[in-house]
Amino acid sequence: QQLVAANPKDGFLQLYLGWAQLAKGDAAAAVKAFDAAVADAPATKLAALYGHGRAKLMLADLAGAKSDFAAVLEADKNHIGAQVGLAATLPPEQASQREADLLAILAIKDIDKADPRAVVQAWTLAADVARQGGRLDVARDRYGKALAISPTDSAALTGLAAVELRDGKTAAADDLIGKALAGSAENVEAQLVAAELASKE
Repeated sequence: QQLVAANPKDGFLQLYLGWAQLAKGDAAAAVKAFDAAVADAPATKLAALYGHGRAKLMLADLAGAKSDFAAVLEADKNHIGAQVGLAATLPPEQASQREADLLAILAIKDIDKADPRAVVQAWTLAADVARQGGRLDVARDRYGKALAISPTDSAALTGLAAVELRDGKTAAADDLIGKALAGSAENVEAQLVAAELASKE
């Protein structure tokens, strides 16, 4: 923020600020930073559009996110992050289609060489669908694959904690949710799982 304040027209700094705000969980601030990155540095447009889509997803603006991810894919049809993001914009009633799309992405040749953050998100989202459908073993396996790539990923830790809680394994759930909150104290989903866990202790 200090660097951006001193150089408000530096699109690259705005891009980095957007990613930092996104990691912090401040989607509204991230949207503003990514908007500035697109306006002030054409070279950052693709990355900024992708980040913009991620922020819109966080704000539950599915239409806005879908538009951003579609624009990224128009410029780069092989952008794994945008493909995952587009699957994430599908509404709850299309959960089976979301799962199919995510698994198709994860089956792409050399997916292990793609952006690991996008791959982790794909495994986590696919696990979410399984968990919400009561397929706990499938969900546990998919969260495990996400955490094998990124052991501190808050969303995957939270999802796995929810699985263990639902399976009656409160000690395991408590350990996982503690790690999730340690990495992202403002994670609302993690806070909700922690509250549910506390009510059972």
